[in-house]
Amino acid sequence: MLSECQNYDGEIGNHGYGLTNIGNRKVLTHRLAWALHNGADPAGKVVRHKCDNRSCVNPEHLEIGTQADNVKDMFERKRAPIGSQRSSSKLDEKKVSEIKSLLADGGFTQKEIADMYGVHRSSVMLIKHGKNWPHVKVTDE
Repeated sequence: MLSECQNYDGEIGNHGYGLTNIGNRKVLTHRLAWALHNGADPAGKVVRHKCDNRSCVNPEHLEIGTQADNVKDMFERKRAPIGSQRSSSKLDEKKVSEIKSLLADGGFTQKEIADMYGVHRSSVMLIKHGKNWPHVKVTDE
C-alpha cells in the first residue's frame, strides 16, 4: 500500500503536471523530485506515477520507465480516452451503434456505410471486427 500523496501546490502546466523553474527552464516537478531523491536524472526515461496523481511529488509514488510503459499503464488503469472522448474522433457512440446495426442488417457494403458517415472504409471494417469502438453495442431504436 502506498503512503499518502504529497501534492505540489505551485505552478501546474496545461498538461496537469507541476512545473518548477530552474534557471531559465521549467522542469516537471515530479521528475525533479525523483532526481533529487535518487541522485540522478533518469535521462531518456519517463518518471511515472504509481498513484496516477499528476501533482504528486512523493518519491515513493514515482518510478522510471519508458514511454511505452507509461502508455501501457494508462490503458491498464483505464485513464485512456475512448470513443468520442478522443479529440480526433469523427464518430460518436450513437453513430457507431448505427453503423453496427447497418452492418448486422447486411443491406449496405462497408464502403456505402463509410460514405454515409464520412469515414474511410477501413474505419467501418475495424468497427465490424471489434478492433475499434468495442465498448459500443447495437441499440434498438
